[in-house]
Amino acid sequence: IALLNRIDNIIIFNSLNKQDITKIINNYINNIKKKYRGYQINIEKNIINELIEESEYLTYGARKIEKIIKNKLENIIIDEILENKETINIDSILSK
Repeated sequence: IALLNRIDNIIIFNSLNKQDITKIINNYINNIKKKYRGYQINIEKNIINELIEESEYLTYGARKIEKIIKNKLENIIIDEILENKETINIDSILSK
């Protein structure tokens, strides 16, 4: 009961929709492109749909997106850089 007396505000969050998740993913992708600006990084549009599916946003919201992008998308970019490629084309994160 002591804890309940200390709560003075309740914040209700609306669920994220596909458009919201797409904006968040696009922001992460733009940040990755800025981070590796010395390389030409081409990311196919279907990558966004793959990331949306992997994120399970209806259940977890945006919490998993950064981790998925780092583990899947950014790792592909790093592998290509280690192979001395200046142009990096990514058409899927599922097969990697």
